[in-house]
Amino acid sequence: MNKTASFPHIFSDISLHEAVTRGATILCASAPLARHLLGRYGRIVAADGRSVWQTPDITAWAAWVRRQHDTLLDTGVATERVLSGAEEQLVWEDIISAWDAYGRLLQVEGAAVSAAQAARTCERHQIKRAALTRGRRPETSIFLEWQKQFEARLDQNRWRTGASLDAVIAAALEDGQLAPPETVVIAGFDRLSKVEAAVVTALERRGAELRTLGAAAEAEQAELTIARDLDQELDAVAQWILAYLERQPESRIAVAAANPAKIREGLDDRLRKAWGPAETQRYQFDLDASLAQKGAVFDALAWLRLVVKPCSRERVLHLLRSAAFRSADDQPVEGLKLELAVAQLPLRAFHFAAVVRQMQEQTADSPLVRRWLHVLAERDASSVRADLREWSSRFARWLRLAQWPGEYAQDAETRERFTEALGALARLSHLHPECDGESALSRLQKLCEALPGARALDAQVQVVSIEDASCMRFDALWVAQLDDAQWPPVMSASSLLPLAAQRNAGVVRASPTGALAIAEAQTRRLRHSASELKLSYAKAEGESEQRSSPLLALLEPHVTEPSVTIDEEPAITADDTCEWLDDHAGHSIQSATENGVAAGGARLLADQSACPFRAYAVHRLTITREDTPGLGLDRRDAGTLLHRALELTWEQLQTSSVLQSRSDTEIDQVVNAAVQRALAEQARRSGALQAERYRTVEAARLRRLIDGWLDYERKRTTPFSVLAQESAMLLDLGPFSVNVRVDRVDQAADGQLIVIDYKSGSVSTSGWRNDRLAEPQVPLYAVSQKQAVGAALLAQVRTSSKRFAGVTRSAEYVPRSGRSVESLDADAWATTVATWEQQLAELAGEIGDGLAVVAPSHGPGTCAYCHLRAACRIDESSS
Repeated sequence: MNKTASFPHIFSDISLHEAVTRGATILCASAPLARHLLGRYGRIVAADGRSVWQTPDITAWAAWVRRQHDTLLDTGVATERVLSGAEEQLVWEDIISAWDAYGRLLQVEGAAVSAAQAARTCERHQIKRAALTRGRRPETSIFLEWQKQFEARLDQNRWRTGASLDAVIAAALEDGQLAPPETVVIAGFDRLSKVEAAVVTALERRGAELRTLGAAAEAEQAELTIARDLDQELDAVAQWILAYLERQPESRIAVAAANPAKIREGLDDRLRKAWGPAETQRYQFDLDASLAQKGAVFDALAWLRLVVKPCSRERVLHLLRSAAFRSADDQPVEGLKLELAVAQLPLRAFHFAAVVRQMQEQTADSPLVRRWLHVLAERDASSVRADLREWSSRFARWLRLAQWPGEYAQDAETRERFTEALGALARLSHLHPECDGESALSRLQKLCEALPGARALDAQVQVVSIEDASCMRFDALWVAQLDDAQWPPVMSASSLLPLAAQRNAGVVRASPTGALAIAEAQTRRLRHSASELKLSYAKAEGESEQRSSPLLALLEPHVTEPSVTIDEEPAITADDTCEWLDDHAGHSIQSATENGVAAGGARLLADQSACPFRAYAVHRLTITREDTPGLGLDRRDAGTLLHRALELTWEQLQTSSVLQSRSDTEIDQVVNAAVQRALAEQARRSGALQAERYRTVEAARLRRLIDGWLDYERKRTTPFSVLAQESAMLLDLGPFSVNVRVDRVDQAADGQLIVIDYKSGSVSTSGWRNDRLAEPQVPLYAVSQKQAVGAALLAQVRTSSKRFAGVTRSAEYVPRSGRSVESLDADAWATTVATWEQQLAELAGEIGDGLAVVAPSHGPGTCAYCHLRAACRIDESSS
């Protein structure tokens, strides 16, 4: 409590034990602090040997004010009904929606939130309308218009807002309509607002003794850990928790953070790995988490969203795996079949009906399918629009039919709280017009986000905000995120109110100096929050560098280095009984060939070059990536379509002379015919091309690409003819043979062959000069030709880029391509071809011997998009 700002002559310190013994009412700045003090008092009396005691009157200020207003209602002094936060929000939305009939606002709900916050600021700090009219800010003028209508709506319906209760209670105390407690202890307030100060003044005038909780002893020394990044910071925090509780198993410790939500998940993962699921009751990190974030409720809301509106494939697959919709009758194998059925739907947005019917075709006997079919029938039989009470009833009924909460059934608290949210939704009916399911669900989502996710447990380890930690007392405390970007927090003024009016009214956080003063006071109090105090910050977050908070100096910390992280050594290598087995080679290739021909073609050699394990896993063990269908053509199908259209185009043109001599109209006819035929062929294999509109768009794309490419090829100065397209050859590599196909082979006027492979993506031939030959398809075809080859080229056919890349014996074979085509003399060409032959022989030898070592040729870059990391375990072996 900042006594210099609030009644220095009234307040004096008192201990928690003495305050409760005297029967004091302890008013806390926040609900978390009230819960903390209740738990702390319980431990104090339990340590004295008592097993039963009267619950002390420790409550959050807002809850105490509500309790006093309930007393006024019971005695008939007050008659107005207090709106809930959700009801208040709806009233603001209704007023703003009517004002915004012409759609001037991007988001009415967001404007309503801002307006409600501004109105609460005015109420708590007694900012009068006259102070808001100075300056004529357009935002403030609009707010005043809304506020006038809001106040009229309150008067008309005899309603009150929660923010107005402080003034009512202060007046009731002054008038003798409420009896004050004998002793009132104020806890956790840095500064009182004007209406809070009015209540305190009224309590003092009515004879209440006013005290504040005394500070505990200071920590002897604060230690600062400077981490590399957030991961290392959380590693250090988790290791400290484990070590401290091993030394002091009965202690109560906490982790405070400027943004607790940002560290909760990472810290939870680390402690679960260290302790296991059975020990998770030792800590509670979700005190600031909403009901919407609880697993069962999160999945319930996601499932209802699927029922009333389309959602993504990933969300549907998540729901099929969710324990919230799993019953004892469901078989794991059936679940996998249902996932496969959904994965095969070529959709971007998944409608509930389409999902259910697709699953029904896969396995109609599945209990889950029968449950979802029942829900679908009920949904389709219901009206599209209804009031919120009806939607609340529907949501509850649909979830029962789906047997929610499934395996979460033991979590009675979460079910009870979600039922409360549904009840709150029903009670909003008198303020909300009839709506569709999507709007009703959005309102339910907001209600769940406003409700706390869990009641507080007396857990050994808690995650709290720095603001709360500064008023609490633990055996040990670690304060994280003490970088200058997160602490002190920035000022938070209402954008709808003049800044000067807020500062003049004493809204502390409306000025940088005020916000800083509060943060400084909270930082100093951290020394009294625990006997052992640890501090930390990360030097970087992503690409951004971070510095220490300037407020750290107030704690005079001693800097320490972060110790070894708890997961530095994987469990698989930490066991002394593990034996190292060098198993870098599989069976020889002969056991996997058919008539001596190995599967995979040139891709087999490309994968062997990139990583021998990848080649063995993909082509010998057939470990493939699961393809996820999407809306439209994927990149591979789009590339195939372009290749086929180019092939059909050159079937008609045949030579460069024909290309040069034909008119634009004639060329357009050839290209259009090729595109239409390629689309027709692809449509028989792809449902994406069944839609006429999509085919039209795809045809236009192909025509643009091919027209641009033909314009580029007209720049080739040496005449040529297309000798072969999609030419396949069986090539003998010694230990085995492979089938190789190249997109196109041209013959120049001098008889030299020009080997071309089309690429619709990025193009690079730098791998042709590596020690391990990368992307060897064109070099492989080139070295196998008995006829002289004059160029080995990749052709990049993209809207933004048309060019050749590769090597050639004559610059005349291609248009000017800058540095992308290297022209070689006879000796350099011979050396290049000989090198390719040697490299291909080496790769073939490795494949023949079954070499399968995990050895990515370009380190992490090779592994970036590889689907085999779980199989090769490179992440574990590298650590």
